[in-house]
Amino acid sequence: VITNREEGQLDFKSAKKIYQRSSNINALNFLIMLGLIIICVAIGPILSEPDSAGIGIFLLLISALYVAGTIGLWTRAAWGRIVGMIICCIFMINVPIGTIIGIFCLIALAKSPDLFGANRITHQEIKANYKEAKLQRKGR
Repeated sequence: VITNREEGQLDFKSAKKIYQRSSNINALNFLIMLGLIIICVAIGPILSEPDSAGIGIFLLLISALYVAGTIGLWTRAAWGRIVGMIICCIFMINVPIGTIIGIFCLIALAKSPDLFGANRITHQEIKANYKEAKLQRKGR
């Protein structure tokens, strides 16, 4: 159960908000992994063309960034949040869907510093607290 060190257990609205943000970060991580798979599939034919070295190097750099972002978001490391924000900015280049996803994920990352770093709250703790708050709300 998540406890706010100053106020005790989170109320239903706070628990729901932080649970949704944590779920949004998990969804962002899934999208980054999906993008990485797409890049890996596309890079083979691109590298086989004679004049595509520049594009190939660019895709390899983006792939490395995506791998770092996936690891950082999965482990919820403090640096993972920053790498995630950089990846969201790259997403925004793909108008209109990527722009929407990028903005949505940037907001989620900006509003959830408690989910990253050494004193982070894990998704399992958030989920347990949300379920408990939901049951307490129903039991009123």
